[in-house]
Amino acid sequence: MKDKIKEFGPSNWAINNKTAIYVITVLLSIIGYAAYQNLPKENFPEITIPKIFVRTIYPGTSPQNMENLVTKQIEKQLKSTPGLVRITSNSYQDYSFITAEFNTNIDIKDAKQRVKDAVDKAKSDLPNNLPEDPSVIDINLSEMPILYVNISGDFDLKKLKDFADIMKDRIESIKQISGVDIVGALEQEIQINVDLNKMNAAQISFTDIERAIGYENISASGGTINIDGVRRTLNIKKEFPNALINYKNLGYTATLLGTETIDGTACHKVKLDKKTMMAEGKEVPNVEYYYIDKENNIPILTETEIQSGEMKGKTSQTKYSDYQEVDGVIVAFSQTSGIKDGMTQTIQFDKISLNPKIDESKFLFPKK
Repeated sequence: MKDKIKEFGPSNWAINNKTAIYVITVLLSIIGYAAYQNLPKENFPEITIPKIFVRTIYPGTSPQNMENLVTKQIEKQLKSTPGLVRITSNSYQDYSFITAEFNTNIDIKDAKQRVKDAVDKAKSDLPNNLPEDPSVIDINLSEMPILYVNISGDFDLKKLKDFADIMKDRIESIKQISGVDIVGALEQEIQINVDLNKMNAAQISFTDIERAIGYENISASGGTINIDGVRRTLNIKKEFPNALINYKNLGYTATLLGTETIDGTACHKVKLDKKTMMAEGKEVPNVEYYYIDKENNIPILTETEIQSGEMKGKTSQTKYSDYQEVDGVIVAFSQTSGIKDGMTQTIQFDKISLNPKIDESKFLFPKK
């Protein structure tokens, strides 16, 4: 009986066709090298962790009560969440921490929203005296810092903060950077110390002081104004009282009534309803009308009705003209005040200085 020679077909074919094998090998090498070169590579790839965490704080609660009153109530609602793989929880003194793990193919934003919905459903079963609602947290590794830059030197803290701001702007200008935070720099603040005795005497509360400061610290756009053929932007920095600029904070109501022509100038007519005032023992409306130049967005006339005295029922007017720029602020150098269709008086300013230093001695009473 002769022994049969067994052959493996592919191997036998490869041996008999060496040239074809060489060509296939070269082609596979070229394709593999091209695939490697086109393979996406990142130094810090975005990694998504399909876990959502629920943190709850309940001061003065033992771990056992924390589990019964908080942890189990939230878990009960989480169990029916779609895409959930498992739930793990830990209950500590005053603190509960729950981890909800989802399938890897789920969008982390959808998972977080589903957990939030489940926590909202559980709120009715949670204690009413929780200091704050449970926090739903996800982990985004792309938001974690990859580099720390320390700034030091023989400079004061303000100068170092300025250097840090410059560096922050330059780093954020790189398109691959999502954000830069400054840590450890001192923030500027203004402290206001009040005299409690004087506050009580004037019947002023801390809220009154807070509102007064807030009303006097507003910046608003005043549009544009044409000066010597050049159109300039008018910025109104709220460092002086003006009822129209901050009427909302004052509780007033402004209404655009339409347009009117004042001395040949097309104007917006604005009605400003202020808080009511007392006149002749009665509470009466307090209304003021503003006529604002449509082209330059500056007031040229204000009107208000006189509510008491011999002039009751007549209209008081103030006209503003001869606008000039003073230290970047547009100011009316001419003001004409008086009664509409009656006697008026014009005040013409030769020079206006903003925030000048005044010698207080000029306002002292003469010594006897």
